[in-house]
Amino acid sequence: MQVSDTASIKIVNDIRVTVPASSAFMTSFILQEQNDWFEDEIKFVRHFIKPGMKVIDIGANYGLYTLTIAKIIGESGRLWAFEPTEATSACLRASILENKLNNIKLIQSGLSDRLGEARLFTSQNSELNSLSKDAASGDQYESITLSTLDHCQQEYGWKHIDFIKLDAEGEEGNILKESKRTLASLSPLVMFELKHGPDINLPLINKFGNMGYSSYRLIPGLNMLVKFNPDEPFDGYLLNLFCCKEDKAELLEKEGIIVRDWEEINTGNELLAQEYVGKLAFVESLLDTINSRQSDDTQDYYAILNAYIMSLSESASSSDRVGYLMGSLRNLRTMLAKGEQSVERMVTFSRIAFDAGERQLGVRILSHLINKYGANINCEIKDFFLPAAQRYDGVDPNNKIKEWLFSSILEQCIIKHHYSSYFSGKAALPLFERLNELGFIDENMRRRRQLVKTCFS
Repeated sequence: MQVSDTASIKIVNDIRVTVPASSAFMTSFILQEQNDWFEDEIKFVRHFIKPGMKVIDIGANYGLYTLTIAKIIGESGRLWAFEPTEATSACLRASILENKLNNIKLIQSGLSDRLGEARLFTSQNSELNSLSKDAASGDQYESITLSTLDHCQQEYGWKHIDFIKLDAEGEEGNILKESKRTLASLSPLVMFELKHGPDINLPLINKFGNMGYSSYRLIPGLNMLVKFNPDEPFDGYLLNLFCCKEDKAELLEKEGIIVRDWEEINTGNELLAQEYVGKLAFVESLLDTINSRQSDDTQDYYAILNAYIMSLSESASSSDRVGYLMGSLRNLRTMLAKGEQSVERMVTFSRIAFDAGERQLGVRILSHLINKYGANINCEIKDFFLPAAQRYDGVDPNNKIKEWLFSSILEQCIIKHHYSSYFSGKAALPLFERLNELGFIDENMRRRRQLVKTCFS
């Protein structure tokens, strides 16, 4: 790939990322679409990483995590980024120079269970490159250098590592074979892929467990980690897990990053909830519209709403915030099981589900509402509710509360139904057009809409 074939795209925190210029490449499309990476975990990483930390990025790719972390850790921090392919590492090298980051050591090598060389089978999208030839990779390959994590610890003198991102497209198990000394002597928080393609990476979870590393999942709405149990159902959109040893977990628990023990709390402080609600931009328009008619389960619904609002309170402890959120989630599931709920309740429930990391449930709720009501927004509003997308908390409906409500449904469904419009293609266009007609579309969604029209129309 020549320099003329690349583009520099600005993302969060004024970071510029060099990627292939064509939006036919997945990363290029997503960065143009979202001005950020699509994973919830990158937002958690921005919250977790602190200046001065030491970090290893295995499978750095175009450097979304590498550049993000390096900007935060500053001159007192250090990051070692492993990216084996020529074209991708050239892009990352250009990004490092453009962002004037002097705390990154870019190592053009892959990691595995041996030293030497190997064939890396490549795809148009570098995220699908693999040391094993499979359906995701192509017939093309590149000869790369291999090393091991234990060898690199000795070579680079790692004595303290705070965080490791492990994304090696199926090679993670082999990497762990020759990383026992490193992971035993150091105690980082590790982020790794839950899935490789369609397959759940349960063997990797077990391997980490045998090394004393317990697994955790992210609660996106709180930016906190809770224990992950592979024997229990988990959200189909979940892509990554985290793991660490007991000493690290205890430290992160004190910092409110990890919550290991919590109890469900089924209702919240009504006065604090009212204080939160009073600051929302849409309250006046909504109260003017509500046709108050109490039903048998009205109090149950408001208990769910109050508990959810309490989970957003930074004055509550981390364990209580998790307890409030999980209590509201369990109770909304109970209410949904009883039968059809009103539009406003369903919208509130979708928002709680997304924050709790139950994205599949949230998407199912919003898709149901869109399929049921279509373009007909002439529904009666009987209860207070929160919009599906948090952005709308600060948007005044200007007495167009129903248009505002359905706009939040459409926008959140577009964002959450697929990780990116790169995967939905032109199927998303009708939703974009309806969103545009309702009058509450913002610049971010206009940019997404235009990109889809340009690439897929």
